[in-house]
Amino acid sequence: MEPQDTSPLTAKANGMLPQTSHNVPPSARSKFPQMATIPALKHTSRADDNANASLQGTTGALREIIWSLVCVSLPMIVLTAIFIGLVYGYLVSEDPLTSDDIFGRPESYDQSAYYVRYSATRLITVSSWTSTVTSFTTTFVMTLVSYPLARSYTRKSDLGVSNELPTTYQFKLIIGLLGGSLGSLWSWLDYCLWRKPIKQTKLLWTTATALLASIVLSFGILAVDTWLHITTSTVPYDTLSSISAQPAFSYGRVLDPFCWNSTTQSEIDDSAQCIGSLGPPGNTVFFPSASETARTLTNLSTVNSVLSCNLRNTSLAYVTAARRDSSLDFQANTYAMSTTCKPVSQECNLEWTSYCTYEVCNANMVTPSIAYNCSPTLSGNMLNNTGTTFDANQGGGSRGTSSTGFFLQLFEKDNYVNPIGTNGGNTTMRNPFYFTTGALLATTDLLASDPEAISSDSQNYAFILSCVSTVYDFVYNTVNGTVVNGTYTASNDTLTANIRWALGNVQAYSRNALESAWISGAQQVNTSQGLSDFFAQRFSETAMSMVVGITQPSLNIAERTREHLLVTRLPKAPFFTLIVLNLLYAVLGVLLAVVAVASQPRATRDVQARLSIAGLVAALFEVDRSSSIGHPKSSPGGIEIAFAEYREKNFTGPRVMVVARDGSHAFEKTTAPEKGTKGNGPATAEDPSVSSAEMSTLLPQTSEEQAQITASENRAFTTGRSSTY
Repeated sequence: MEPQDTSPLTAKANGMLPQTSHNVPPSARSKFPQMATIPALKHTSRADDNANASLQGTTGALREIIWSLVCVSLPMIVLTAIFIGLVYGYLVSEDPLTSDDIFGRPESYDQSAYYVRYSATRLITVSSWTSTVTSFTTTFVMTLVSYPLARSYTRKSDLGVSNELPTTYQFKLIIGLLGGSLGSLWSWLDYCLWRKPIKQTKLLWTTATALLASIVLSFGILAVDTWLHITTSTVPYDTLSSISAQPAFSYGRVLDPFCWNSTTQSEIDDSAQCIGSLGPPGNTVFFPSASETARTLTNLSTVNSVLSCNLRNTSLAYVTAARRDSSLDFQANTYAMSTTCKPVSQECNLEWTSYCTYEVCNANMVTPSIAYNCSPTLSGNMLNNTGTTFDANQGGGSRGTSSTGFFLQLFEKDNYVNPIGTNGGNTTMRNPFYFTTGALLATTDLLASDPEAISSDSQNYAFILSCVSTVYDFVYNTVNGTVVNGTYTASNDTLTANIRWALGNVQAYSRNALESAWISGAQQVNTSQGLSDFFAQRFSETAMSMVVGITQPSLNIAERTREHLLVTRLPKAPFFTLIVLNLLYAVLGVLLAVVAVASQPRATRDVQARLSIAGLVAALFEVDRSSSIGHPKSSPGGIEIAFAEYREKNFTGPRVMVVARDGSHAFEKTTAPEKGTKGNGPATAEDPSVSSAEMSTLLPQTSEEQAQITASENRAFTTGRSSTY
């Protein structure tokens, strides 16, 4: 018999595993570490001859790389594209703000978020698919990593540098990490914390780092997706049309042409006003717009309405249309009034007192009084409605009796100068104009303790206010039903003259409204200044309501429509972060695929396929577990072709069983009993019922030379057990 060549190349060609100490030349024993090996088994059947025909048996490397790339990158790219398409396809467009935009930017517009006219639930569902996909693709990422790892492993093994090769436990960790599970990563982290860990090889570090990066990126996508879920919401939003060049609605107000350019006069015949007149018999009041005034005061008008707004800390009451389209933003011109008041009870010497007109008086002769004396032109008694403000002949304020002691006196100037409408006084009222008002009424407990509140014996409290009012030409912008900006300039005296006439001669309407303002305000505020502000606004509304009859509608200056929607508010920060991470994950798959293709996958496919649990099982239990297993080119396969069960059509080969040994257990390969064989368990070499023919199938098929070399190392084979671990 010729001596057999035991060099590594010859052994590899014969399909053997790494050499043992028996067949490695003495010159090479210092280069390679001594490793226990399982003898290569040689099947004698025809099918096995075909199996050993090619060293490139485990094929399909490029197909597996492409499939892994598709599974890693394609879903992320497609889902990200769908997500971006939905966002920008249903994005609510917002024109940039221009300098001539009279309405300004709508309040609902937020530059830090997108507003998408698409269901928030559906949109978030699409985004969550990306984080779901990453939880299933880690295995494919590690498949791509395994090709360059197999090439590196092969090179290091060929060089025989033992300190760069993994220990058996590190090898176990590498195979587990290539499976892509969190448990294997935890095992590696636990291994890093061992008290005396052996230096980890670059192979292990590379595998662990790749899996760690993949999982961190996957959890990053999950975290950002959660962030997007939390911050995304459904909100109301208004889409706006362009500004119309031809307005169609008339929400503005101008004076009736009959009153244009009318100015105030000093004559007593009221020729300065156009709202009404006095005529015989008995100075009958002619007030043609009385019905519209009454409806406006009581908010029943279908034509006019007096509303309030506040611009630049100025409270205004303005006239507009009673019926307005809530979906219309508009700019209009109208008339407005602003009134400011301050409490002057102490300044006017308002006090609770009593007096007697007789020389000798008893308790029954004493008359109570709430007297005030603001100036020689303004004094009186609230309890009996006497004084200058109750002059029956005056037309510049209240007159007659009042249960609340209410009075109101108009003045041409501040500080009670030039009272209007009193006996011998003038009827001229300029813009702005002044007035003083007072009342006796019940209040809140806090308001009653105010220094300007004067108590009476009836548990009511008296107040006097000094006020000034200005009529404006008002141009305003209404957005979403609210006045957002505008300009106002003092009007001429025309409207002021008509207000003076209406307040002085149609007290049936104005007085009732103003007394109600006193009573209502005293129950809603807690300070005298608060009461002053409340009454001032109600006075402006009442005064403007009294003169709506001499105004008529005018077309809006500009207008645009708005559509009220419910849209998805999608914050930009998590949106773009998720897009970047998704694309980064897809790019990771592409890069790993390129590296895998560059690592000569056809040459490393055999090693790559065996770096798995399936590879270990095949090495332990299959008959030919050392060489690359061939397979017909028409049906290329992976590590599964190393198993006889995959290659043979009617497989009746060995099975794996658990065997007790030395207080522990081991797995052994054995054959299943033929049909009709007595006994319940699988047959082994130690079973006396196993025939010699059956025994031959259990014994490893080795050459004579291999049997001589491995006889002392593989005593288990003499007992009939083929493979054990």
